[in-house]
Amino acid sequence: MLDGGGSTFVQIDLKRTEALIRRRWKEDGYVQLLPEEQDYIVLWWLQVEVDNGGFEQYFFNSAGDGARQANTALVRLGATRSAQILEEALQVIDPAGGYNPDRILRQTALATLPEGAFDTVTDHFSDREDDFVAMALDSAATALSAIGLEEEVCALPQTMCPNCSTPLRTPKARQCRPCGHDWH
Repeated sequence: MLDGGGSTFVQIDLKRTEALIRRRWKEDGYVQLLPEEQDYIVLWWLQVEVDNGGFEQYFFNSAGDGARQANTALVRLGATRSAQILEEALQVIDPAGGYNPDRILRQTALATLPEGAFDTVTDHFSDREDDFVAMALDSAATALSAIGLEEEVCALPQTMCPNCSTPLRTPKARQCRPCGHDWH
């Protein structure tokens, strides 16, 4: 579904796939999603949390509950460098008793680590070249199509930026992230 040129058609299709996944998550719950949809969600959260506040923020927040699933998804998608980086981040927690999927226990362990413990591995994450979120979204789109939901993807409305014609994240969006145009 992804092409090397990043055509508008593919971007629209993937934005609609993303909207379908989010709708299915809201209506049916996370456990009812296809494995590929779950992979997309845990990898999206990995990306936004680490980009926003580093691995310390990722592990501190609820997104870190799915770190092992995220690592498995990265391996499955072939994003080996990102999987290695996430594994390095998980190893940073080892001196504090190791990774725990329970957030409260994980937060307690994180409090014992020295300040800046995740800085190097967060830098590695920022320097990686794979776009594992796009890879996961493409995988989810393929899986949804395989079970006959491609019509639902195509039926979802798509709002475009009035300035640059980029597909917007939601129909209610009033600002375009790529070009910065704002029509509030």
